[in-house]
Amino acid sequence: MLTALYRHKRLFPDQKIALVSGDVHLGCAFSVKWPGKGDRPTIYQFTSSAISNRTKKIFTEFLKAPLGLAGKIRLKGGIKVKTRLLDPVKHLENPFGGLNIGMIDVLRNGGSASITLRLVGYEEGATRFRDFFRSRPL
Repeated sequence: MLTALYRHKRLFPDQKIALVSGDVHLGCAFSVKWPGKGDRPTIYQFTSSAISNRTKKIFTEFLKAPLGLAGKIRLKGGIKVKTRLLDPVKHLENPFGGLNIGMIDVLRNGGSASITLRLVGYEEGATRFRDFFRSRPL
């Protein structure tokens, strides 16, 4: 699948590609880049966690550990892709282990667009939702 996305991204470099999934007990956002010189295609993976089944704090901390170690994936044919967690803006979290929903904001600017990935949730006892993760515009 990544090989097909790589080919597509090379043909349509201005398109934003985000693989979206959910309900894995953690919300997180990654970049996936192909190594090499010059313009390297980048796609994003964005995952939200469950919105109704709170996971115990110790379990979410355990799940976060391997995400920081993510680095390289070897594809068929020997191609390696580099993955990394996206840096959140301000003091927000990536990954985030609390209840959340994933939001993708699309900002059109003429013939192009940028996207912002957000994990929105609430703290226990809070009456308002807030961003727990927000990416810079991609």
